[in-house]
Amino acid sequence: MSTASVAAIRSMEQFRALASTPHHSSRGTHTVTATSVADTTKSASAAVTVQGNVAITPGSANVVAGATQQFQATVGGQTSSKVTWSVDGVGGGNATVGTISSAGLYTAPSQPGNHTITAASGINAADNSTAPVAVFTFGISPGSALLAQGGTQQFSATIQGLTNTGVTWSVDGVAGGNTTIGTISATGLYTAPGQTEITRLRPQARLTRR
Repeated sequence: MSTASVAAIRSMEQFRALASTPHHSSRGTHTVTATSVADTTKSASAAVTVQGNVAITPGSANVVAGATQQFQATVGGQTSSKVTWSVDGVGGGNATVGTISSAGLYTAPSQPGNHTITAASGINAADNSTAPVAVFTFGISPGSALLAQGGTQQFSATIQGLTNTGVTWSVDGVAGGNTTIGTISATGLYTAPGQTEITRLRPQARLTRR
């Protein structure tokens, strides 16, 4: 066996030994490099991400103001209740940043904003995982309208707290509506159906996902 092959095997054995040794401070992204024995100016590298024992699911969330989102923590790959939860560094959260129960149920505050959920191991608080949360508000204006047959009404949707503010429009659950219930354009312009009675309208808008 060549000297280069022996060196490569020894290097691999050393790397395996290091990887199997637990170090709480070794979490993060590291670089593994192999250097040629014949020509030490030649090398190749690979990025290695070492995760901690704690992980949060989902890894991020968009939550309507005042609504709830269930988070789950795993420790060493197993679901565990032996973690402590905090929001923006506040144990259990508060009314400003939102609250989170010991079971991981987050209740968003009344105002839009960006927050960070943290689950920390009960054994080692330095072993933790975080998940970003975007709290947003969503509304339609006007909230209702009274139209005669064939009449039109412009509606607008307002979203605060999200980068993507696009919406899709529907009438009575039908995307874009139809001639029976009225139609609504991509910009929120509703046209009432050509019926003889007056139409009382409550439009619906849904967030688009990109």
